Amino acid sequence: MPGPTLPAMLRFSRRLIQMSLGCLLLALLLNSLALTVRPGMTTFIIWLVQSLPILVFIPGLAKSHLRTHAWLSFVTLIYFIHGTLVAFSPERLLIGLLETLSTISLFIALIIYIRVYRNHYQVSL
Repeated sequence: MPGPTLPAMLRFSRRLIQMSLGCLLLALLLNSLALTVRPGMTTFIIWLVQSLPILVFIPGLAKSHLRTHAWLSFVTLIYFIHGTLVAFSPERLLIGLLETLSTISLFIALIIYIRVYRNHYQVSL
């Protein structure tokens, strides 16, 4: 568990993970709003089904579990594929690009966090 004196790169990558995760959840919300005719409970259910696989990781990210970061990096690739497919739809191009870019930045931040954490604390996965 990281102490109060985290290296600067760990703090930076944690902030980037949080921002990228927020952008990804926003992109999924915009995507579910674009899919439904009238926003309401259906929109929330679509968003929840799309977001639940990454929402499961939030407690582990808050506790800085290294394996949680590693598993989230694998799950992020599914959202990259989804964002790329959404970007091919002309009416949802911007939503797809937002999702794709946020997954790319999330994946990079996760890999940086894992590498710096392992080197700083001398632990393995």
